[in-house]
Amino acid sequence: MKAFSTHRWVAAVFTGLLAIGLGTIGQVDAGQVVDGNPTCEGFTFSDKIEDPSGTYVIDEHGLYLTLTVGTYPDVVDPNPDNAVVSYTVHPSSDVTSGQIIVKGGDGAIIYQFGEPPPLHSPVLDNGKWPSISHVQVCWDESGEPEPEYGRIELTKAVTGDDAPATEFELCITGPEPATTTQCQTVTAGGTATFDELEPGTYAVTETDPGTNWTVTSEGDLPVTADRTTSAT
Repeated sequence: MKAFSTHRWVAAVFTGLLAIGLGTIGQVDAGQVVDGNPTCEGFTFSDKIEDPSGTYVIDEHGLYLTLTVGTYPDVVDPNPDNAVVSYTVHPSSDVTSGQIIVKGGDGAIIYQFGEPPPLHSPVLDNGKWPSISHVQVCWDESGEPEPEYGRIELTKAVTGDDAPATEFELCITGPEPATTTQCQTVTAGGTATFDELEPGTYAVTETDPGTNWTVTSEGDLPVTADRTTSAT
């Protein structure tokens, strides 16, 4: 993953370069300090940036994030690329939760989305933040709930003396204001079933069967999730 500049962000950027003096740890009681090399266990998606320096963009699986690694003045003569100095989770992101693992030295700190920068790894014995060996972003995509559908059943009734056996085309259009039309062919007394319909109002029509026929219809029908609407 290569570093490059960004230019079109409209969300608030978390920044950690304000009012922090030299010799001061920039973030107190933030994140979870862990030994070794933690992973994104428990999350569905992850993206790992090795030896980071500069700005990166992650745009996949519902996450739209920019992240900049640079040198934060935690002490005099700081180690290079020692912190995530800013990051943005764009408002268009479709995530339920996420975290940023900052690894350096013998341990790492796990930060949750929303914790303000600078994000760094554990302090070394000399009081400095180590250069970051990698940053790993972990997240879950919220996903869309499964849609709830309804059904329409249309029964074709035929009246009149000596009505010939023929086929009829029954159609529904909708849900309003959509103009999608579905049609099925039935014989007299037959039923056309339309499944997996989005809730809404559907117009019911019949293709003109010819001059010998007069067609009447119940017109518009409402569709409700997990219900069957029947008409003749």
